[in-house]
Amino acid sequence: MHSYKEKYGYKMIAVVDHLKRFRYPWFGFSAATNDQMAQDLSDLHRNPHRFFSPKEYVFGDAGMKSSDTVIPLFKRERKTQVTVGPKAYFNHKCAKARVMIEQAFGILKNRWQILQDCRLTCRTVTDEARLYLAFEPAWFFITFWLRLGRTR
Repeated sequence: MHSYKEKYGYKMIAVVDHLKRFRYPWFGFSAATNDQMAQDLSDLHRNPHRFFSPKEYVFGDAGMKSSDTVIPLFKRERKTQVTVGPKAYFNHKCAKARVMIEQAFGILKNRWQILQDCRLTCRTVTDEARLYLAFEPAWFFITFWLRLGRTR
């Protein structure tokens, strides 16, 4: 499957802390996968007691579902270009955190060029398996590096 950008990719759900470190990375679906479906199948959603203390939560993208542990941003109303009122205020207050998350993904992509520059064709299940195998070693080193607390 291809993303809306006409490139093959994987969907990644991640929790990023205030120091731009990935605390919970999870991937394995096509980039075309709906955010809510990926969220529903993630261990973070299925077993929140393993990741969260009582009354602890994370902010999520507007495409995420609201739950006891995920507070999503507000989506724009249909036929409008902006969110207004209290919803806009809430989204504005979350803007700094959103920028930090985008920066964390930028750091990740710049450090591990295979995540950005992999030029494998993906037309069959076998091709998809090869693509996954290309990412698996990189992902092992990424998670190892992140567990050491390294961001640079």
